[in-house]
Amino acid sequence: MKVLFAHNAIFGQFLHFAPWLRERGHEVVVLHRDKAAPGGDAGLVNFNDEPWHLDNQAQHLREVENAVATAAGSASAALKLRDAGFSPDIIIAHCGWGTGLLLKNVWPRAKYIAYHEWLYRANALAPPDTVAELTADRLVNFAHDAARNMPIVLEFLNADACWTPNEFQASQFPKMFRDKITITHDGVDVDKLKPDPEARIDFPWLNLSGTEKIVTYIGRGFEPTRGFPDFLKAIEILQNSMPDLHIVIIGENKVAYGEKLRAGDSWLHRTADSLNLDFSRIHLTGTIDHAHLRRILAAGTVHVYLTAPFVLSWSLAESMALGCAVVASDLPAVQELITDGENGLLAAPGDVRAIAKQIKRCLENAKLRTRLGQAARESIVRNFDMNQTFEFRLKQMQALIKDKD
Repeated sequence: MKVLFAHNAIFGQFLHFAPWLRERGHEVVVLHRDKAAPGGDAGLVNFNDEPWHLDNQAQHLREVENAVATAAGSASAALKLRDAGFSPDIIIAHCGWGTGLLLKNVWPRAKYIAYHEWLYRANALAPPDTVAELTADRLVNFAHDAARNMPIVLEFLNADACWTPNEFQASQFPKMFRDKITITHDGVDVDKLKPDPEARIDFPWLNLSGTEKIVTYIGRGFEPTRGFPDFLKAIEILQNSMPDLHIVIIGENKVAYGEKLRAGDSWLHRTADSLNLDFSRIHLTGTIDHAHLRRILAAGTVHVYLTAPFVLSWSLAESMALGCAVVASDLPAVQELITDGENGLLAAPGDVRAIAKQIKRCLENAKLRTRLGQAARESIVRNFDMNQTFEFRLKQMQALIKDKD
C-alpha cells in the first residue's frame, strides 16, 4: 500500500502511525512544511505556502487566506511527486491548516482520510458562568472562529473517511458531520512508555534524587486552557503545608491555544505575582526531549493534568502508561481515560482547593498511588496500545482501497 501523510509538522499526530506502516512494508511519504525536518529521508517531502497574502488583511480573513496558501503550496509539492511517479492509494491529512484540501485534485483516485481534531464553537473554552454578553466586538471573535472552521468543514467534501481521536472531540461537530467520523485514538507506545522504578531526576541541570514528594506538570504553553493558573494556586496551598514538596513544570512560558497576550506578559507572571510561592522548590525545565520527559514523569510522585474542555493532550495517556498517579480535570474528554478513584483522581476545573486536596491525598498515601498507577497503566495497555489502534486503522484503509477497486 502507498500512503501519503499530509501535516504542517513532520509527523504530528502521525508520529507513531507513519513509521508503524513503513515497518510493515508499506510505502510511506510525509508531506510537511517543517523547515527543521531532518534531511536524508526520502519519505519526507517539504513544501512552502504559496505567497498569496494581502497586506493589512484582517485576522479572521487571514485564517482563510492562510489555508488557501497552504493548500496550494502542498498541492504544488504533490504535483512534483505525481510527476516523479508517486501515486498514493491512501492520503491521510491533518485538518485545519489546509494542507490536504487540494490533494484529491492531484490524485483523484486516491482514497482520502481527513484527521479532525476540533471544530471551533463560540464560548467552547469558557466556563458557563463566565460567558460574556454578546457585543459587536465579540461578533468579530465569532467571525474568527467561523473563518477557522471553513477549511475544517471543507475537508468533509473530499473525505472518504474521517478520523477523530476521542468521543468528546467528535462531539464538537454537528450531527451531519459527526455521523461521518470514526473514533480512533492516536495510540500509545506502551512498550517504550512503561513504569521505571529506578528512574531518578538527577540531571546535571536538575537534581531531585533525594526528594520524596515531586509533583509534575506538562504544558505546551502555560495558560488557562491547560489549567496553569489553577495549578499554581493549588501549589501555593500545598507548599504551605508541605515544606519538602518540589514541583517540576515542563513546557514554555507562552500561550499555545488561547488568546495571545501582549509582548512581555504571561500567565506565569500574572498568576505568580498574585501568590506567595516558594520558587526555590518550583523547577521550570523549558521544552525538553521526550526521553528526559519520560524519566521525569516516571520519577515523579504525582502528575497533574488540568485542561479546559478542549483537545486532549497526549501527555495524559503517556503519563498513565508510565504508571503515574494522575490528578486531572473532571471533564468528558478526561473521563474517557480516567474513572475517578479507579485509575486516577479527578477534580472540578477551577476548584483550586479540590485540586490541591486530591494532589495531597496522593502525596500522603503510597498505597493509593501504587494502586492508581497500576490501574492507569493497565487501562492504557488494554484500550490504547498503538498496535491495537493501528491494526484497526489499517483494516479501514484496506477496506477503502478494496472499495476503490
